[in-house]
Amino acid sequence: MELAIVVAIIGIVSAIVIGMNSTTFGVTPSAFSEQLAGSLNLARTRALNTRRIHRAAVHLEMTPPEIDIWQANTVGMAQANINSASFVERIRLPSTVTLWAAVAGAQASGQTPVQTTGELDIDFYPDGSATAATLYLTDPKQILQHRVLVYHATGSAYARLAW
Repeated sequence: MELAIVVAIIGIVSAIVIGMNSTTFGVTPSAFSEQLAGSLNLARTRALNTRRIHRAAVHLEMTPPEIDIWQANTVGMAQANINSASFVERIRLPSTVTLWAAVAGAQASGQTPVQTTGELDIDFYPDGSATAATLYLTDPKQILQHRVLVYHATGSAYARLAW
């Protein structure tokens, strides 16, 4: 009986040790793309509810890249409204995720994007529409590839597997 208990304890400890490996733990591109799509959908919802344009400013030139969400101080659809804006949220990329590119337009899968280092603004309007964009996310070794699409007509953001 005692031997069976010792073997069971050794088995449990072995399973725990074998389950651990040398890879870093943290946010995966898959999990972060879902989180980012959720934050962009929140900006869309805020634009609908407050009747104010919201802008997600994607800064690839920063280290680490970040996405700042701004809200226009005045209501309405006029693009000039976003020029005077209030800060809402900052999304910083974790070290386990690389924002490879941010391009205008909802890009179809199967494309290999050119790495970008500039800034891209995604505007969410009070009527539910948005400026279409695609954000390409990967891990530092570029093995796991995901993209976040923002559609023009609906303003909705979706996380998708593969570029």
